[in-house]
Parts: sequence; structure tokens; C-alpha cells
Amino acid sequence: MSRLMDSRKKLRPYIGFLGWFSITFLTAAFISYGIISYYSSIVISDLNLPTWGIHHTLLPVIWFSFYAIQGVATWLVWRKTSVIGLNPALRGYLFHLGLSILATILLFYLSGPFNLFIHSLIIFVSFFFFAKLYYNANRVAAFIVIPNLCWLLYLLLFYGSASFF
Repeated sequence: MSRLMDSRKKLRPYIGFLGWFSITFLTAAFISYGIISYYSSIVISDLNLPTWGIHHTLLPVIWFSFYAIQGVATWLVWRKTSVIGLNPALRGYLFHLGLSILATILLFYLSGPFNLFIHSLIIFVSFFFFAKLYYNANRVAAFIVIPNLCWLLYLLLFYGSASFF
């Protein structure tokens, strides 16, 4: 019996990694599909986006990388917590994922650069608060997601300049 318990303890980190990474991957797939669908349903030149932007065909790759980093950071937070159930940082992460999905659904029904700005704003604000929770739970995980925060700030400025200037 103790051998079985020992083997379960050894597998727990790997199963946790696969679980958190799968949740994150499914969200990334949905958001990338939403962005591709959004951009393919509109004429890019009609958006009047600034010239200093990243080409829209690179966005799915960037979003997948963005969520892969989040998955690793989430796994680090999960590994550090020994409490049964979800700690505030993990609940904040799940809330962030849900908000990201809802914001992406909005892209299907609304159009224009202002909608992209609102989408970026929602994701940036929820990400900022979830990163703050990660800082309290596991500082390494919080530092891992700093590039993601920079990417979201870039998107916010990019779509904001297209919306208001």
C-alpha cells in the first residue's frame, strides 16, 4: 500500500502539470481561433491600425506562447501550495481565463478597433490582478509572466492608438 502511495506522490507533479497546461492550452486554442476568425471576417485596411503593429498572422503564435508561459507559471503556483482546493492565485487564474474567453466571444459580435481595445483592456486588467496574486503565492511564477504583461500593455497601447487617435 505504501508503494502505491509513493508512486502517486511521484506522479502528482506531472499530472498537475498536464492538467493546468491542458486547461491553458484549450483557452489559448479558443482565443487564437477567435482572433483568426475576427481578422479573417474583416478587411484589415478598414481597421486603420497603426503601421508599427505586428502582422496579424503572427498573433496566434504569440497567444499560444503567452498561454504556455501562463500554464507553466500556474503549475509552479499549484506545486507550491499543499492545501486541498484552489488557493486565491489559482482561482484568480481561472477567473482570468474565463474573462479572456468572454472577451474573445465579444470579438465575434462587435467590430472595429475600439472593440479590440476593450478586449485588450479586459485581458490586461484581469492579467494584472492575477499576476499580483501569483506574486504573493510564488515569486518565480510572477516573474515568469512579466513578458506577458508587457505584451498585453503593447496591445493595449496599439489598439488604443487605433481607437482614439
